[in-house]
Amino acid sequence: MNIPATPFLKRALVAGFCLTAGLAAGLAPAQAQVKKQVKPIASGFLNVRSGPGTSYADIGDLASGSVIDVLGYDPTDRWAIINWNGQIAYVARNFLTDPAPVPTAGAGLGWFEVTGIPANDADGGLVVRAGPGTKFARLTVVPNGTRLKIIALSPNRKWSQAQSPSGATGWVRNSYLRPTTAPAQSQPQPQPQPQPLPAGPTTSMITTPGWPTTVYEFPNDTAPSLTVLNPNSPVAVVEQLHQDWVKVLVDGQEGYLHSQGATPGGGASTTEGMQVGLSCAGTEPFWTYQINTDGTTVFEDVGSQGAPIASTMNQINGTSYPYTFQAGPITGQLNNQVCSDGMSDNLYPWELLLNVTLNGSQQTVQGCCTLQ
Repeated sequence: MNIPATPFLKRALVAGFCLTAGLAAGLAPAQAQVKKQVKPIASGFLNVRSGPGTSYADIGDLASGSVIDVLGYDPTDRWAIINWNGQIAYVARNFLTDPAPVPTAGAGLGWFEVTGIPANDADGGLVVRAGPGTKFARLTVVPNGTRLKIIALSPNRKWSQAQSPSGATGWVRNSYLRPTTAPAQSQPQPQPQPQPLPAGPTTSMITTPGWPTTVYEFPNDTAPSLTVLNPNSPVAVVEQLHQDWVKVLVDGQEGYLHSQGATPGGGASTTEGMQVGLSCAGTEPFWTYQINTDGTTVFEDVGSQGAPIASTMNQINGTSYPYTFQAGPITGQLNNQVCSDGMSDNLYPWELLLNVTLNGSQQTVQGCCTLQ
C-alpha cells in the first residue's frame, strides 16, 4: 500500500532520521536544528511532554532560561519537538524564544544575569570558582536568572569576579553572562558583629524520607549512582540547587540527591544546636576525637604513648555556628564549614579546632569531623 508523503510526514521522517543518526554516531546536532531559549515562566519551569498536547504525560521540566535544540514542530506548529534524554519529546512553542545574545569576553563591570546554561547541564548551572580558571576550586553553582555584580575582570578578560547580593565573591565565565539591572534595594537591616569569613561553603542537616534515596554524581537522574542511603538517614547538605536537587557530602564525596520528602535537621544535637555524634581527626600530629551523643568525648594522640583523654562537655557557648565548648582539659570550636583533611580529596561537613596539652605543651590542632 502506498502512503502519500504529506509535508508533516516528510518533516517527521527528517527529524527522526537526524535524531537517530546523531544519537547513534555521537555527532553534533544536525544543521536543521535551531536553538531556542525557554522564556521566563511564573512557575520557573516548562513542562516536557511525551506528545504534542497537555493530555500527554509530563516527563520532565526545563528551567526558565534554558537553551535547547529544537528538531522541528508538530502539524499545528504549537509544539516544538526536542530530544529529551534520548527520546522524542514536546514542549509548548509559545514559551520559547530566540536565545538572548551573550557578551563576548570582557563583558565589563556592573550587574549581569546568568543565562544560556543548557537544559540538563551536568553541573546544574554556572560554576563559581575561587579564581579565574578551571584549575581553581569550585565554590558553588548558580542557575539561569541569577543576578551577579561584576567587580573585576581577569587579564585575558574571559573570567569575571562576581559578587552576589549577599556579598559572597567568586569567578565565573563571561560567556554565560548578559547585562541586567541592579536588584531592588531592600530596607537596611542592623549589621551583625563582624566575624571571619569562612574558607568554604557551610553545611546543614536533613533526614532523608522513609524510602531508599539514591545519591548521584551529578544532579540528573541519568547520572551514575554513588550510593543509596537507607530510609531516614541523616545527611549533610552543602547547597540547594534547582528544583529539589541538593548537593550533599557522603563518605567524603560530593553527590546529589532529590530532597523531596526529606525533613530539616538530622542526627543528634545539643539544646544549643551543636551537632554531636561526630568522629573527628587531624594530622600534624595525628589525632582523633569522638564527640558522642551523650556529651562524652575522647581525645587520642595516635602518635604518642599517652592514654586517651576521656571527658564530658560541661560548657557550650553560642546559639549558632561556630560553637565553642569545654570538655575537661580540652577547649574546642566546631564550625559547620566544609573541611579538607589536606591529605586526600575527601571532604567533611564540619571543621574542628582544639586546644589540648600534647607532650607537655599547650597546642592548637585542626581537623575535620563527620557523623559517627
